Amino acid sequence: MDIAKMLRETKAVAEGHFVYKARHNHGTGYVDKDMFPFIGAQNLVEILESEAEKALRMGLDLSRHKKVCLMTPAYGAIKLGLPIAAYLERRTSTKVFVIETEIEKDANGKKYHIIPENQKKRVMGIPLIGKEDIVNNGTTLIEIRILSESELETHMIAAMAIIDRGGQTTRTLGIPGYYPYMRIDMTQHDIRTGPCPQCVAGIPINTDLGKGKEFVAMFGQPPYDPGTDFSKFWV
Repeated sequence: MDIAKMLRETKAVAEGHFVYKARHNHGTGYVDKDMFPFIGAQNLVEILESEAEKALRMGLDLSRHKKVCLMTPAYGAIKLGLPIAAYLERRTSTKVFVIETEIEKDANGKKYHIIPENQKKRVMGIPLIGKEDIVNNGTTLIEIRILSESELETHMIAAMAIIDRGGQTTRTLGIPGYYPYMRIDMTQHDIRTGPCPQCVAGIPINTDLGKGKEFVAMFGQPPYDPGTDFSKFWV
């Protein structure tokens, strides 16, 4: 299966000037996960099964666990957990339970993940696998890893993703195993450390994908005056 070709044909991979989820990173490429369903249901399931098979080949070992929990973050894994879980159950003797986080906002409007109370009691103490579609800075996987330790009295043994585009590793995520199906190198520029080259060049920010619409609403389109303080965008 030529996944790269599918992504191009469905315009799931785009080029331009983007502001990413981390809010302080800009870059030239974007993977639009909202286009994944338009790859086609059968193709998407085949991709997910290939992802699970590759994870097993890369070292995902469930033989020590009678059951594991596959956690899919809200707005992140677009309900991709069940095909993965079903495939892992067919290929191993491990029972795989799928749960999904929910999103809440703090007093400042910042979003964060929670584990619904009715799901906690069912998976308490069960080893966890995080499942994402696209991994950029790994913030969501790190967040649910911390949730697993603080609220489920367990630990994340691994994480899986269709695409890693941020160069994450087991070390950066703080987990024993990490199995992205594909890695796409899309350079990100942290504007906390210096001006974004595309901003300096006056290249318009894409306001349809990522956080570009919010960024432009606050600062307008580039170029910007030297020394512009963008920090209120990520605080």
